Amino acid sequence: MADKTPERLEWAAATLAPGPADHILEVGCGHGVLLSLLAERLTTGTITAIDRSDKMVAAARARNAGHIASGKIAIRQAELASADFGGKTFDRILAVNVNLFRLKPARELAALRRLIDAEGKLFLFFEPPSPAQAEPIAEKLAANLEANGFRVAHKTFIVLGSAQGVCIVANPA
Repeated sequence: MADKTPERLEWAAATLAPGPADHILEVGCGHGVLLSLLAERLTTGTITAIDRSDKMVAAARARNAGHIASGKIAIRQAELASADFGGKTFDRILAVNVNLFRLKPARELAALRRLIDAEGKLFLFFEPPSPAQAEPIAEKLAANLEANGFRVAHKTFIVLGSAQGVCIVANPA
């Protein structure tokens, strides 16, 4: 029996709603489940994914071998702040449950400002451990983004089973 796709990842793919030619960066790709969902929506677009964990990169590569072979997806082990993308920029950048954006994200957000197109969008998705944490997490993310060169376009909250999902969408300021 195939694993069920987590509702938060289905929601993230629908919310991101990439165009067929978009160039996307996923920070912290984990097992690569969301990559699979997004790649199905692309024709000439591409997804670049990074994760700090060699184990997660290996799992994401195995799951997405066909999309990698077709050139739609590239996955590598890297930390965002020090990753070199060779001058490439992205239409959409996303992260799901990546805590560094809540902590001291100045270096990482500076890296994202260099990587995002002038008209690009940054999507930060979280599924907090308890629904009561959704609003505080959203406020902390929004404050960090505003303090580091982004303009928050909107916040979205959604019920995900017994949990609550948060998405902050921001643009470069």
